[in-house]
Amino acid sequence: MPRRRTPTPWDDARVTEWILTSCAVLALAGAGASWWWAASARAARDEALAVAGQTRQALADLARPAAARTAPALPEPPADPVPLALEPGTGVTWRLRNISPGALVIENLANPGDFVRRPFDALPAALAAGDTTDVTLVGAWGHPLPAAMDLRLAGVDRIVRVPLPSGIG
Repeated sequence: MPRRRTPTPWDDARVTEWILTSCAVLALAGAGASWWWAASARAARDEALAVAGQTRQALADLARPAAARTAPALPEPPADPVPLALEPGTGVTWRLRNISPGALVIENLANPGDFVRRPFDALPAALAAGDTTDVTLVGAWGHPLPAAMDLRLAGVDRIVRVPLPSGIG
């Protein structure tokens, strides 16, 4: 009587199953990589077509006579002069003087996030012609003072930009 063999975890059927499973996983990975490369190539093609269209348009613009091209926009003339002037005070305190012929009211600071400490103690601030109000300008390491203080004035539709002297704070 032949001796009966005891099954092992690695008999022929199991090895075949592992090989087939590994091949299926590799086939799925290859399909995923192929899809990814195709999507990348499609995106690159679309980008290249867009650049080619922009290049064709730029060449067509250059081919037109210079008189037919649109003239570049000129910068806007400066708006009304700034009705406020900053004057040195003591330490970090400066004086903001109303240099306009009439009275004005500073309603609020349009760029408060640019300052470490709010420059004004109380707003709104009414200033007659020639009057001043104290402004505290403090800079900090890593957070210097901005180049200008943007103010909203009563009765003025635009933001009034008061330049700050360099090297303060």
